[in-house]
Amino acid sequence: MTIVTRNQFAEHWNTVKPGLGDADSGLWAYERAYGPESQWFICIKPIRLSLYSANQQQFWAWCKRHCPSGVSCYSASDDEEWWGFVNSDEIMLWLLRWV
Repeated sequence: MTIVTRNQFAEHWNTVKPGLGDADSGLWAYERAYGPESQWFICIKPIRLSLYSANQQQFWAWCKRHCPSGVSCYSASDDEEWWGFVNSDEIMLWLLRWV
């Protein structure tokens, strides 16, 4: 697992589909609507939280408490999930708890 910068993350998505990493693409829609811009990103095997489960509520409550700068999921598939963090200092604790 590698931690990548915002620019590296955007470059990755531009190799997947040209323009997807651009500042005006849908990849950044959640940030534009709800706030802060993630600066650091990781790709992990899916943790598969059901959208309506108690696990998801516990997950986000934990994130708000332990990663107050902000954590967001940017992409999820059967093979991988990309998570973004505002503060790189919060990544390791998050990984230890959820991965």
